[in-house]
Amino acid sequence: MIIHLSSRQNDKIKHVIALRNKRIRKEEGLFVSEGRKAMEMAKESGLLVEVYTTKTLKLPNDIMQYIINEDLLNKISLNVNPEGIVFISKMPNIEIKKHDKYLYLENIQDPGNLGTSIRTALALGYDAIFLSDNSCDPFNDKAIAASKGSLFKMPIHHLPLSEFLGNREIIVSTLSDDSIDIDDCYPTKPFILVLGNEAHGVSEDTLDIATIKVKIPISGIDSLNVAQAGAIMMYVLNQHFEK
Repeated sequence: MIIHLSSRQNDKIKHVIALRNKRIRKEEGLFVSEGRKAMEMAKESGLLVEVYTTKTLKLPNDIMQYIINEDLLNKISLNVNPEGIVFISKMPNIEIKKHDKYLYLENIQDPGNLGTSIRTALALGYDAIFLSDNSCDPFNDKAIAASKGSLFKMPIHHLPLSEFLGNREIIVSTLSDDSIDIDDCYPTKPFILVLGNEAHGVSEDTLDIATIKVKIPISGIDSLNVAQAGAIMMYVLNQHFEK
């Protein structure tokens, strides 16, 4: 169904803006995203609820389509140069089909790092991502943008790391003295790779339950961005993992 909107005070416009709030997103199980590619991924996943656009799109009849002007688009878009499509999606609840390789993000605060890590994990064939309660919201607009729509395909859950004790290797990225080079890590059973906070790394509790501690040998600089480090580690562990 197609409806034209022109008022900034319309309840639908207010609802889109309200979904910028994490509490409201969680309560309603909905979030806002932008762009044609992400919209198509949401549609393919059966999660697309309604679309706000300046031009009529070819969409199924059961998806509400609101035609708005440029002023309204700029009001509800958080991009400097909007593509012309803003949409509301249900939050995905994707089944974990394989259980070999997980990524765990502990207290990650930068939504760009989170979104990039989701995108990389999907590209490298990881089976699921788990977040600590203190990590930023994966449905934050910046995290969504950085994920390039990959969150519509990657299972993402909140769970304490302690839940994984005993049934898999807990491989923790840390610069501890007893860390081994990632090149020397050869996991022989399902594993979960743990990346820590951008400024402080992983917590002491996480270090206590690590079964393997790893680091990336680097020179000329003292550290890497957590998303960069995670990409390197995920790739190397892919090559070394013995199923």
